[in-house]
Amino acid sequence: DTYRIAAVQQLQIYADIMKSPLKVADDPEGLIKEVESLSDYDLILIDTPGRSHYDAARIGEIERFMAVLPQVEVYLLIGASTRSRDVYEILNGFGSIGVDGLIFTKLDEASCYGSIVNAAIRSGKPVSYFTTGQDVAGDIEIATVERVTSLLLRGFRR
Repeated sequence: DTYRIAAVQQLQIYADIMKSPLKVADDPEGLIKEVESLSDYDLILIDTPGRSHYDAARIGEIERFMAVLPQVEVYLLIGASTRSRDVYEILNGFGSIGVDGLIFTKLDEASCYGSIVNAAIRSGKPVSYFTTGQDVAGDIEIATVERVTSLLLRGFRR
């Protein structure tokens, strides 16, 4: 993400926390070069700019980057407090990218969680991870059926 002011600097802080290198690619050819320079690593995380699901031209830019790396797994991040109708539109808007899984962010800011299940059903994609707070390295968890069930049933506890 080189569009947002200080985005690269923010990512550098995250990379430093994780003790990982950070590379920046301005075009698909640069992405290939940077990924090749990291070939000794088992896992490479690629952050794309946040884009509106209504902005087909900007989504097309992301598609062009992803097309040069056919082996990449793509995860779509969605805020947990996003209404189901908006989640459907987000899924439709980013459907052309080839999403492999969903990550729901900001569970700590949501009070209703039905849209998580609705998104999984609607997209046919697994919910893979949740983020639950501001601690980048610590507030991420694998999404499990038990966790989703506990979130959905939260209102029924006595």
